[in-house]
Amino acid sequence: MSSESLDSTPNPVKSPELRDDRMSAGTKVLSSATAGGLNGMWVRDTTNDVLVGCGMYNNMTAAVAMAADTVAVDAVLQTLTFATADPSATFAIGDVVQLSGFVESENNTTVVVTAVDATSITYAGGAEIIDTAGAGAEVATHPAYWEIGKVKRSVSLEKTYTDMGSGADHNIDYTGNRIDTIEWATSYAEYATMNFGSVGASTETLPAANDEMTFGRVIDPASTREALNSTDDLDMILVDGQEIECGFSSLSISLNNNHTARNKLGKVTPCDQQAHSASITVDAVADFTAGNAPFLREKLSMPKKVVYMSIADGSGVGYALRVSGAQLTTSDPAAGGQDQETQLNLSGEGAIGANGENALRIYGLGTI
Repeated sequence: MSSESLDSTPNPVKSPELRDDRMSAGTKVLSSATAGGLNGMWVRDTTNDVLVGCGMYNNMTAAVAMAADTVAVDAVLQTLTFATADPSATFAIGDVVQLSGFVESENNTTVVVTAVDATSITYAGGAEIIDTAGAGAEVATHPAYWEIGKVKRSVSLEKTYTDMGSGADHNIDYTGNRIDTIEWATSYAEYATMNFGSVGASTETLPAANDEMTFGRVIDPASTREALNSTDDLDMILVDGQEIECGFSSLSISLNNNHTARNKLGKVTPCDQQAHSASITVDAVADFTAGNAPFLREKLSMPKKVVYMSIADGSGVGYALRVSGAQLTTSDPAAGGQDQETQLNLSGEGAIGANGENALRIYGLGTI
């Protein structure tokens, strides 16, 4: 984590009673809203997996690894040819493939399927991949993933304040939290981030450590994985299977579940939070070049494009995202001043894919 903003905001209401002494009869808290953010780094661990599952409103579909095989790579034709296994039984067009077991470390990366048959995969991405005949230990894995669904779950969150001088910890519990928003973001020369926004049903302030909701329970240790960045750990960014000329200088993909509080008489806090339509937004900045000019020409037609982003550590652990129907537009590139680059500020929403694919798929890369 890098910061948090969990808060239970009371809404006091002043009594409207008329008095002849010009004074107020008092104020009472009649409602309270619990919300806030958990801001952190792009790291795949157990906690982030739980929060991603809550935000996507779905269960994780488990990873499927093909048996180790001899996999020949043609980096020019961008093909993976399998000696014995049938990749079409595991992969479909548009799937992310996580490659491992290659002697050539450049080939242990993630790519996207653009065509597949019983013996081979044609892929996009993998700019660093090199030719190899294969050594018989190569593995192609369909990573675990989440898609937007309707499976409701909540999380309980607890803040503990230590070293307050009284010899006791002070705690705040937030229960019944739905994950309202998730933002995955990366910018040039920056660490990649994952930020979660939550909305909750109740809050309780507790006085001592032995009143914690975690008291007597086994607490998993914090992740020891290093935070990932946009320089060393970026596997690929693709739009319709192609790398962007000169690349994006920033890219963020966001999910908003558009929760509203479900309130009832006799209760200060909401009894639940109700999700509505899942909104996906894509924001990116790219230099205005001849290769990127189609974005400007398509600013009104906004055709659906498939956007991929993958960030993982040296052992292949991280997350990859697929927006199946990103409809992007842009303002006209402006001459901002002397010695400044002209840029495209792209933005748009994600929808179902051209063939009905789920609007957003999050892949959990590697094993945690």
